[in-house]
Amino acid sequence: MKINLIQLIKEARKNYDSENPILNDGTGSLSFDEIMNVETSLLEKVPEGSNIAIIGDFDKFSICCILKLLSKRCTVTPLTKETEIQHDYFIRTSKAQFLIKNQKLIKIPVNNNKLSQEKFNIKSGGIIFYSTGTTGLPKAILHSLEKFIMPFEIRKKEYKSVGFLLFDHIGGFNTLFHLMFNNGTLYKTESRKIEEVLEIIKTNNISLLPTTPTFLRMLMFHPLFPDIVPNCLTTISYGTEIMHESTLKFLSKSLPKIKFRQTYGMSELGILPVKSKSSFSTEITIIKNKNVDWIIGEDSVLKIKSKYSMEGYLNAPTPFEEDGWLNTGDIAISSDNEYFKI
Repeated sequence: MKINLIQLIKEARKNYDSENPILNDGTGSLSFDEIMNVETSLLEKVPEGSNIAIIGDFDKFSICCILKLLSKRCTVTPLTKETEIQHDYFIRTSKAQFLIKNQKLIKIPVNNNKLSQEKFNIKSGGIIFYSTGTTGLPKAILHSLEKFIMPFEIRKKEYKSVGFLLFDHIGGFNTLFHLMFNNGTLYKTESRKIEEVLEIIKTNNISLLPTTPTFLRMLMFHPLFPDIVPNCLTTISYGTEIMHESTLKFLSKSLPKIKFRQTYGMSELGILPVKSKSSFSTEITIIKNKNVDWIIGEDSVLKIKSKYSMEGYLNAPTPFEEDGWLNTGDIAISSDNEYFKI
């Protein structure tokens, strides 16, 4: 199924009273109507349905390329300069036929192995993310575009947000897609230094910061904390690693006007609907619906079934059980069978 991603996002944004830019990357803003005018003529040489890797960031060129390629049923592998030492491995395992580097198109010879679209029968285009490789070589995680955008079908509040999570991370793409579908604006940051991030928030009156517990721990030890935190910031979402409850309680007490929201997920499972019990609590629940279910087994290990899940690994056996459940390996403690603590 071919998905005109650009048209889908355009239609979704019509539900809001006024049009906000989708991006401010430090060189200026980009409205959604300007996407087609950004110079990306190199994409004309990319056949529909191709596999293509792009070394980029949350900037005008990279975002426009991603949207146009996905609308051409291509499977895209986002990469960053920071992982350059691993690029050869990423390009080889993704079976990329083309590489976009420094805004130039490079054709790559491929072996006879099936491309990801053929191997998993993807007809809508897809996105490949890589695991961190902490338990071996990084795994190539393939998502179909059709499933990846399912969580964005329901309209939500429009936000301004810092693009804190990286261009090659599923969390970074989740932030970008959430903002695009919900008339929000992503503000690019060149670094993750406290002063730079908070200055962008203050200057642009930003209300949402998606970040990590590590950044928040660094923030609370800043000599000007809590006064350095801009008043416009109303929501902080955090994930990707464990948050210590003592840290969260200290932050919530020091910043009472800010709502702290924990996220939870794995790149293999897609974007999960998560709710924190409160700003002070590390207890969360994954909201059960027709697309997502979870159970805590007798061994206290959390198992999740999600229709947003990846199609599979390109370079490893499937981790899913025959009935679709994924053993996350995370120990979950629950006192009420609704909220649990990892």
